[in-house]
Amino acid sequence: MSIFKFKYFSVYQSKSVHPIGTDSMVLGALVSSNQNATSILDIGTGSGVLALMCAQRFPKAKIVGIDIDSESINVAHTNFEQSRWSSRLISVQSSLSQFKSECSFDVIVSNPPFYEETYHSPNTNRVRQRNSKSLPLMELITQSAELLSTTGSIWLILPYRRKEESEQLFEQAGLSVRKEITLFGKPFIPSRIIFEVGFKTDIHQQLSSSITVRKMDGTYSEKYKELTKDFHDRPL
Repeated sequence: MSIFKFKYFSVYQSKSVHPIGTDSMVLGALVSSNQNATSILDIGTGSGVLALMCAQRFPKAKIVGIDIDSESINVAHTNFEQSRWSSRLISVQSSLSQFKSECSFDVIVSNPPFYEETYHSPNTNRVRQRNSKSLPLMELITQSAELLSTTGSIWLILPYRRKEESEQLFEQAGLSVRKEITLFGKPFIPSRIIFEVGFKTDIHQQLSSSITVRKMDGTYSEKYKELTKDFHDRPL
């Protein structure tokens, strides 16, 4: 196993579990809540990095990380147990469709698989982790809505090309977009979009913004460094 060191925790990574990337870093740093969140669900937790970032940011929250993959859950469990927030972190091996909870969640976060049938690999675990056939976007949105508290929010990071499709699915699920943040890998090249969505209210204002991760020379942008400074264990 390799180790990815953060400022306040470390994440053990297995070769068969999807590695930590800038998608998770940006999403975990952006997640916010209109209320003082006490319950958070991380769908497709993988190594548990998003759950751990949420544990750092929401000191009163109980956080559940679910994943259908047994190796991912074993790695997440190890990372949860070795963190300073182990009493507030729970790992559960389950698909989203089979997951049951006695309470609703104030925040639901997910960096879901999105390569559809175009991604192939001899590693079947990696295919499942990166292939949206294992968790279709419509299923992710509708079932997340069923688990969400009435005032809660869902945070998702998706390919930019699925922006319009996602917005249509939010509408069908009775959700409205509160924030959308376009993520540029490099200037002028949109690669991902991050959504915060919640149940519709009479008063609604959608906020749009963007973040560029790297400058043209490949170094990290000042905006990215500022956004993630509370997590990296050294200056970028």
